[in-house]
Amino acid sequence: LVSGFAMMLGSFSKEDSAGPGSQSLMTFYFVVFQIIVTIILLNLVITIMGDIFDRVQENARAHFLYGKAKICLDYAHTRPPPEEDLESFPPWIQVLLPKPLEGYDTVAENEWAGGLRALK
Repeated sequence: LVSGFAMMLGSFSKEDSAGPGSQSLMTFYFVVFQIIVTIILLNLVITIMGDIFDRVQENARAHFLYGKAKICLDYAHTRPPPEEDLESFPPWIQVLLPKPLEGYDTVAENEWAGGLRALK
């Protein structure tokens, strides 16, 4: 185990093997190990990036609407007082939100929650 970890860090020498016939076998194992580790790590990076992308896409519409409302408020506050139009910019805003259905407000156990959570 320790020698395998040392090989990952670059401490690899064919001369350290036990016998003359095992040098080619040791080289073969090292190459196979490096290929498998590279494939596993690339799959992990792809999964992490996919989860981050999904999380960003879930919040994209909310951030867009928040930015749009912020621009409207900035515009309303920069206008001079005599030109304020209460019909276009009322002092109060009403927000309508959908009421969650009973029993459906939590994520079910069999529902997809991301690639990383599927690995755990």
